[in-house]
Amino acid sequence: MSPARRLQAQLMLESSVEAGIPDDTRKPYVDAVNAGVATWEKAWEETQAEGNLLFVHEHAQFATSIDSALEYVRHAWNSDAPSKPINFTMIPDNLLLKPGTAVILTTRHPAWVIPAVCRAMGHIEGDANRSNLIFVCNMHWQRALYDWYTQNGVKAVVVEAEDYMTSPDLVRKLCSEVGLDPERALFSWPRATEEEKASMRPVVVHLLHSLLNSTGIIPGKANPPPILPDEEVKWKQEFGEERARLIKELVDAAMPDYEYLRARKLTL
Repeated sequence: MSPARRLQAQLMLESSVEAGIPDDTRKPYVDAVNAGVATWEKAWEETQAEGNLLFVHEHAQFATSIDSALEYVRHAWNSDAPSKPINFTMIPDNLLLKPGTAVILTTRHPAWVIPAVCRAMGHIEGDANRSNLIFVCNMHWQRALYDWYTQNGVKAVVVEAEDYMTSPDLVRKLCSEVGLDPERALFSWPRATEEEKASMRPVVVHLLHSLLNSTGIIPGKANPPPILPDEEVKWKQEFGEERARLIKELVDAAMPDYEYLRARKLTL
């Protein structure tokens, strides 16, 4: 679904949101998501025929239905109302609920996630405008998926990002939870060669910099619980007063969903 994100960014420009996301802006995104769904369905059929497992990794909001996205950005993002347990995506229910599907939802404190998203969107997409930040910088979509899967009898496993980096035992437990062999979990790997990196898109190399240049898990990459007043000072220094104010709003709005998911996260 990631190719659709480039088109999704255009949906969430201020002018597009104000216009209700015009049809000529919608169509390329819808076509891209539908193409991704077709690829997913084909891959699932092939892996089933081969007796293999299909692994799909994606951001929860990157195949969101346009009207769900528009409603969230316009009205719901700073509401106290909890996320609705619905399939808000353009991915059919029967694909998300294939027999044997295991679901892992990764969460992380909004005070770490949201500034990082601002940096990444500015670098990759050239701008992190308000509507795009509101749409991406939240835990709303993860919580909605968690509740939707639960409602449909599927256990979604929530994992705190820092735990991946600090607890091999928890990673092994996660493997057991989702039907994988914990003894085959990898905690070290060869550093990517310059030739391998040259064969990748520059944006991929940028996003995966730490992974490509490491030889294993780096516990020091894990962040402690943030001290919010200290982080707010850093945001002002890095992003300026206006953007720092929006980051704080987004962090505050994301906290109820984060705490909801964190209370249900996998533990030893």
